[in-house]
Amino acid sequence: MSKVIDNLAISYPVTFYYGVKRYFTVMIGCLIIGMLGYFVIPLAHQDEAWIVVAVGWLLILTSIFGLIICFYAWFQKKPVVIIEEKGFSFFNILKRHQQKKILWQDVVSIDLIPWTHGYITHWMLSVGITSNNLDGIKVIRHPLKPMYLEHVMLNEKEVFYLLEQAFAGDTVLSYQNIKMRLSDRLVMSFGFWLMIVFTITGLVAALFIAIYA
Repeated sequence: MSKVIDNLAISYPVTFYYGVKRYFTVMIGCLIIGMLGYFVIPLAHQDEAWIVVAVGWLLILTSIFGLIICFYAWFQKKPVVIIEEKGFSFFNILKRHQQKKILWQDVVSIDLIPWTHGYITHWMLSVGITSNNLDGIKVIRHPLKPMYLEHVMLNEKEVFYLLEQAFAGDTVLSYQNIKMRLSDRLVMSFGFWLMIVFTITGLVAALFIAIYA
């Protein structure tokens, strides 16, 4: 899908949705976890390792729960972010009602920052709003992911560019094509990749033993 034309006028409200790729990636992860549990349980039964059996069932149940959530979110096609002239809203895919709504009149600053959580570094929207604290400012952070605007996928910086315009009070927003460098994209630490390698290796080893044991 080609990008929209630079400086194309976009009127309010601006509604963003997650793409199929995001849900598909999570589904693949859930299937790998479920398969690992499926092949571990018979081996643990033979050795009467009941703790390992319990862990195997936990992996399977976690996988099923994750798949149910993904299918629910996929078929609901609920918006994730809505930008309006008076403010913007974040939505939770598992809740009917909006999760957060922030009015522009309460916003004093807005920024896009890299944020590390566990093994993953992703882009985080940081919003400073007025509050009753001593310094008078409360900071709200929310992760930003690539999202669809109608049929066009926008990266994190392109979404943030539209938020900046709305914050500045522009009555009509304009799209700008902002290319993401490799260093700007989702960064996963060495520990995360090591965990993935161990998981896949364990799955292959369990499958091999189950077939040839």
